[in-house]
Order: sequence, then C-alpha cells, then structure tokens
Amino acid sequence: MGDRLFICYNYHIVGISTKVMNEQLTQLKEDGLIERIVFPEEVPVKVEYSLTVYGKQFIQLLHQLCEFGEAHAKKPDLAIKETNYS
Repeated sequence: MGDRLFICYNYHIVGISTKVMNEQLTQLKEDGLIERIVFPEEVPVKVEYSLTVYGKQFIQLLHQLCEFGEAHAKKPDLAIKETNYS
C-alpha cells in the first residue's frame, strides 16, 4: 500500500458503521493527520486517504504503544486494577 491508506468499509473494518468511519476520517483530516484524495473520473468514484507529513510523525509512537500493549496484555499480574486515590 505504500503511503496510501485504502479504506474498505465492508472488508477490513468490522463493527464500525459508515457514519462513524466518515466522522473519524473527517476529524483526522481536520487535525491534519491525513489527506483525502478524490478520483472523480473513476466509476465508482475512488477516494484514497494518505498520511500527511505530520501524521507520519506518529507511526513510530503507535508501533511502540502496540508493542507495549501486546507485551503487557499477556501478563495477568500486571492488569490494571481499580484504585481509590482519595
């Protein structure tokens, strides 16, 4: 896929409605993390999303968060417990 993010509602993202997906993509675009590219000459109209330079700055951080979550999800003794801080 390279720099492009191809969003296939019916194939890759289970459990999210088109409405919610559109809202999230709109917010990511407004935040400057992705850009929307429309190809009106194609039938049906093709839309692609790609990370902006700003959005690409988050890739390494997201990989680290995923690795941390995967490593600690398997350790039941490290599960977050409800704590009363008062």
